Amino acid sequence: MRKLALVLCVMAAAAIGSLSWAAELDERVSALEKRMDEMQAGTNLRAYWQEGLRLDSADGKFKLKIGGRLQSDWAWFSPGDDLEGEASWNDGFEFRRARLNPARRCL
Repeated sequence: MRKLALVLCVMAAAAIGSLSWAAELDERVSALEKRMDEMQAGTNLRAYWQEGLRLDSADGKFKLKIGGRLQSDWAWFSPGDDLEGEASWNDGFEFRRARLNPARRCL
């Protein structure tokens, strides 16, 4: 009988401890969500894609366009059954050049 009472006490203490931990975690998550909402409320940038990535402020005083060029080489090999054991055939790609072209306007 004493063992059962001891086991029940230990289980009850563990449950109470886990509830306080869960409540603390819930409070922390709520505080972080509130901070995130406050940070997003102060952001007045609109991001969209039109011939490149663009960012515009709500009042139109700031505009940013990021465009560019990318040159790449691609290779895909499909050797016949009679050539498979004689050489290694590796598919792949590589970027030769990448150029960014940022443009901005601030008033």
